[in-house]
Amino acid sequence: GIWDLNRNANPPFSLKKKSISIKTATMGHDDRILAVDESGLAHMRQKGKWSRINFQQPQIRDIELVQYRSNGDLWIGTQRGLFLYKHSSTRWTYVRHESPDPRNSVNEVVKTKDGALWFGTSNGIEIHKANGSVKSIDHINGKPLYVVTGLIEDRDGNVWVSSGAAFDGAYRWDGKGWTYVRSGTPLQGNCIHKIRIDKSGRLWFLSIWPFQNTVDSDAPLGAYVYENGKL
Repeated sequence: GIWDLNRNANPPFSLKKKSISIKTATMGHDDRILAVDESGLAHMRQKGKWSRINFQQPQIRDIELVQYRSNGDLWIGTQRGLFLYKHSSTRWTYVRHESPDPRNSVNEVVKTKDGALWFGTSNGIEIHKANGSVKSIDHINGKPLYVVTGLIEDRDGNVWVSSGAAFDGAYRWDGKGWTYVRSGTPLQGNCIHKIRIDKSGRLWFLSIWPFQNTVDSDAPLGAYVYENGKL
């Protein structure tokens, strides 16, 4: 069986699992215990409770040895080969700022051709570059962005930025500088909530309401298309 020694227990030894012949067992850095019995069944103890676990891969059977690594990865030795469960996999990364921070409110995510991730947040833009560096932009040309809800990269590699509430028109980044696309276009006076690109490479701008701080508050709502440099 499996015995648990607890210095505060009386008597000091207590039997946790009865009538089980253990073949191999290992303990992780978080006191997690994995044990495999002679029949091939795997048992795990977490937070003082035992439960049965099933390995999803059918080839993991006839287990001879289990061993946790210091980072939580689990080696499983079988009669058919050696398997590694990567508990420490970095496929997912949690991106977060210390609360309260309006950048934790993410409204749009775009991956650009250079491998960077652009986040449209409730306090501007945050750019996570492929080299691991991070840049936050809360002003463009001296103007505060506040809530950014629209992001898109066009086929020429320009990144467009818009807001459904904080400013009208849209900003365009060409890799060197920002251009404010607004005056003299249908975007003037319109809050652009989202920007999308179609198969022809045309950009579509979704207007949801007029921008309150402009004289063009009667600008018509709807969708606008950008093609060949014109709206």
